[in-house]
Amino acid sequence: MLYSRLRTFAIFLVCSLPGALIAAPVSLNFMVEEYCEVDHYDFCNPGGGMIGTSLTAPPPAAGDGTLVIRARGDFDGALEAVAILLDGAVFGVLFNNDPSDDPFSGISGDVGNQYASVLEATATVDAALLSTLLADGMVDLAFSTRLADTGLGYNEVGNNRNSYDFLSASLTYDATPAVPLPASALLLMGGLAGLSVLSRRRRQR
Repeated sequence: MLYSRLRTFAIFLVCSLPGALIAAPVSLNFMVEEYCEVDHYDFCNPGGGMIGTSLTAPPPAAGDGTLVIRARGDFDGALEAVAILLDGAVFGVLFNNDPSDDPFSGISGDVGNQYASVLEATATVDAALLSTLLADGMVDLAFSTRLADTGLGYNEVGNNRNSYDFLSASLTYDATPAVPLPASALLLMGGLAGLSVLSRRRRQR
């Protein structure tokens, strides 16, 4: 009876071991303050500009990702829009009073404001797109006011230098589990060792 119970326990360990894997969160965070200052002068000029960053050697994703955009500045007009780019492709355009051209939620009617409060928008990056983005070993994330990206005829994004203006982005996802928990491995080895001992004793009888 004891042997039978131990065998059942060991089988349970074997079956449950794959579930005892670590799914570590991965995050790409980017923030630019006073986005119209000298370093980003084109961003607030008629032709527009781009500000971005990259995550190198990202691990594979276990599922969907989440992209959160936060902003404070002069975004109260339809021409004061910002495009969000992932690997150089437009993922959506915010603050252009048109919620139909982006997957973000959290900003009613996609209408911004002028320094009144921090704007926050959230979107899901589905697993298929995320896997494509990660496939080349690098993810580029950028804000753009370039006319080709926003679809506007003129860029009126500006900022009040006396205010705390910023743009920030956070892309997070769970990495594909790759490492079993050490405790589970020890339990499994202990169970198998116990099986071996009991098996020898049964044969000796």
